[in-house]
Amino acid sequence: MTMQLNLNATEEPMQSSDPMEALFLLQDMSKEDKTAKKLVLSIITAIRHLGLNGAEHLVLWYIQRYDHALKNVVDRGDATQRLDAFLATLDAARRVIWMLRRMKSFPDVSPKVNLVLQVAALFNKHGMACAFFVKQRSVAYCLEGLVRSHLATAKTGTMLGFNSGLRTQLDSGDVFDEFLSRKIDILFTTTTRPLIHAISQRHFALFQFDAIPNYPRLLEDLQALHTDAQVSPAHESSETSGLWGKWSASKSGISACLYVINFFRDEKNQMCRIGLLVPRPLPKVEPFHIYVPRVGAVSVTVHMAQTLNLSEQEAFLVAQFNHWATTMLSGIDVNGDNRNLFLQPPKFSQFLSRYIVPLDASHSRVDFQHLELICSRGHKFEPDPLWPATPELDRRLQDEDTLVFTSFNHKICKFNGYHKLPFSSIPVILKGEPATLPEYYAEKWKAEHLDPTQPVINLLELQIRIRNVLAPRSMRDTDSADQLDATVRVAYPVPLQLCHIHSMPARFYDALQYMPAICFRLENWIRADAVRQKYSLRSTSLVLEALTAPCTHEDFNYELSELIGDAFLKLAASCYVFSFFPNANEGDLTVERSKLIRNTYLAKLGQTSGIVDYLISDAFSTGKKPHHYGSSRIGAEAVVKPQADVVEAIIGAALRDEGFDTAMRVLADMGLDLAVEVLDGAPLPIPPDRLAALQLLQDKLNYTFQEEGILQRALVHGTVIPNANKRLEFLGDAVLDYLVIRFLMDSTNFEFSQGEYTFARASIVSNESLSRTAVEQLDLARFVHHQVRTTAQLSKIEENISDYFEAVVGALYIDSNRDLDLVWRAIGPLLRDQVSEACRQMRDGTTKALLENQGIKLYQE
Repeated sequence: MTMQLNLNATEEPMQSSDPMEALFLLQDMSKEDKTAKKLVLSIITAIRHLGLNGAEHLVLWYIQRYDHALKNVVDRGDATQRLDAFLATLDAARRVIWMLRRMKSFPDVSPKVNLVLQVAALFNKHGMACAFFVKQRSVAYCLEGLVRSHLATAKTGTMLGFNSGLRTQLDSGDVFDEFLSRKIDILFTTTTRPLIHAISQRHFALFQFDAIPNYPRLLEDLQALHTDAQVSPAHESSETSGLWGKWSASKSGISACLYVINFFRDEKNQMCRIGLLVPRPLPKVEPFHIYVPRVGAVSVTVHMAQTLNLSEQEAFLVAQFNHWATTMLSGIDVNGDNRNLFLQPPKFSQFLSRYIVPLDASHSRVDFQHLELICSRGHKFEPDPLWPATPELDRRLQDEDTLVFTSFNHKICKFNGYHKLPFSSIPVILKGEPATLPEYYAEKWKAEHLDPTQPVINLLELQIRIRNVLAPRSMRDTDSADQLDATVRVAYPVPLQLCHIHSMPARFYDALQYMPAICFRLENWIRADAVRQKYSLRSTSLVLEALTAPCTHEDFNYELSELIGDAFLKLAASCYVFSFFPNANEGDLTVERSKLIRNTYLAKLGQTSGIVDYLISDAFSTGKKPHHYGSSRIGAEAVVKPQADVVEAIIGAALRDEGFDTAMRVLADMGLDLAVEVLDGAPLPIPPDRLAALQLLQDKLNYTFQEEGILQRALVHGTVIPNANKRLEFLGDAVLDYLVIRFLMDSTNFEFSQGEYTFARASIVSNESLSRTAVEQLDLARFVHHQVRTTAQLSKIEENISDYFEAVVGALYIDSNRDLDLVWRAIGPLLRDQVSEACRQMRDGTTKALLENQGIKLYQE
């Protein structure tokens, strides 16, 4: 018999005040069943993107699906374990839906899904049905449920989900009858192009748009919806908008600050300068690198040129130009038949929080004359073609800063020389038969009455798009086809009569493609500067590095600062528990320290201090991939780990910026004050026969103890006083870890990866390495105060001699009043051979090879 779910059950399957925490708890409950675990992962994803209602519809779909599958299992009499798996899945679904109905603090649907609902409502308003193309069938059913619940009075509104092979099926007509039977008037995608753009461009020729009675009114409504929604990868979120500030208007106009951005745009070192209008002054921006195709790393500088007040007309021109530019970068043909479709810009103060503008010849003022010239034309090119040719047109054509627009296919190209043959003599293949170039253009492009005597030029087509130039991964192979395609797509001969000079210079087109990435870096710089000011630090660049997660694929991230910050926290927490629990043994101290430095505690510290709000975990998106490149793991650790890491990284940045005391202050400002005034080393009385031995050891260390009794405690064996030196060993271990990692990073200028430094430190502070140092450099076993009588007991001391070495380091730290430089001067020479070998292995790549052989990735790809 089929199990019936009681969705109105009153029993409480779980207790949690936090929705996401409850989901993580549910995940733990379903670990034994892969199907149930997959269900929970889908629900977590649905909640993040589709809101509470969407997730509930998804659960209902899963229940229906698995309830049917369960019936088949029972009817066939399959194995008991399969039946148990389905029961577990359905029970998990019941728990989830119970929880969803009681927890109303989930976020609402994402803006993209909300746009789907609005588009569906418009189609329903005009009596039409619509279909959406999504890759995952479960998401399709979820969206269908959302639309049906959203359109309570829906008459024909329909949503279908198909796999990624839908486009091929449509082209072949295999599913056309199915669409007709369901009375689908239009189809557009949610994954391959903006929704409204797909409708306006009429991508699918199977549907006769002009035959739809209400299509003109529908298109007007969709255009209005597009203006409100601003669907474009170049547009910004409300969070981003707040970083730049808000535009303020007065009687004298809209106040703005003009910044000039300079960088080299090509292999010929041609300087590109572009203006950026922002509402308020930016913090001082240090030069940074971008990675230009075929050039490599180039430096970008940003400086303020002037403050100005924009008149209403000037603001309109700036907004219209940026609206055109962002639409073009989205992949929409702004020069073709739909050129006026998206060119009505919204209000200046409500559109963008920063605007890209061309500069005049002085490179310090906005070129409003050029803006007016561009915006006054429906097409963004000069109306007169290049034929009949003149010496002036020929000079401009051969200028490297000139772009050519082809009127027959709306392409933007670069001049690549004149063709050797006349127009009427250039042979081509047309429909498999030999033909001439005039016949080709007349047949394919309906370009008739072309002058047969005119010259022909070779053009290289350019692809204008948003480019990610922030990371060196884009320069893996500058000769690859992908890199060539990034700049030049195809070369072909074109008669001058079909060519126009484009209104924008080539340098500005390059800048348009790079500016979204540059602005993304500037936004992150503003975030970092806010943190710098919050904690009164000096270096914004170090803070930016400390806020940037490895998943962003930048050429820097927080891993190195997090590594040294982790070592610092271990040392600070060790000192704190050592002082706060004077009678605790080593094991208890370790437990108490772990409470202070574990990830869950540090993540909560980051949340209460607000530092996690500044975490940069989104990679720059060109519109082809989603912004977030976070961990694919599910569970609380996927959220907690980066939050804890960024806390450690900020501490590490403060340490690198201004030193130990500043790091302690920043840690206290975050809410964790680990400062201690005095560490009590609990010195022991020194037997007279031990004085000479202790003095000899101090000579070897090149350090004279103020309180020799602390050194005596570090060397006491358990046969004299049980566990007498264990607390010092606990402290010395933390001191060694910090000193070694700090010296490794400082001596190599932070040029290696986190994995390489961790491996190098482990090789230096391992028991084997420290034992070798203790024996070869200090002969430390002879200084241990013990009362053993057997050879086996003496061998045990020698085996654990590294513990005594750590205890001596702890004693040095306390006696020197926690002067880390003094401690390193004492033990650094003893570790010289191990440190030198570790640095050599990092420099010659041995460490990297060892880690990669173990399957450890050193760099985020």
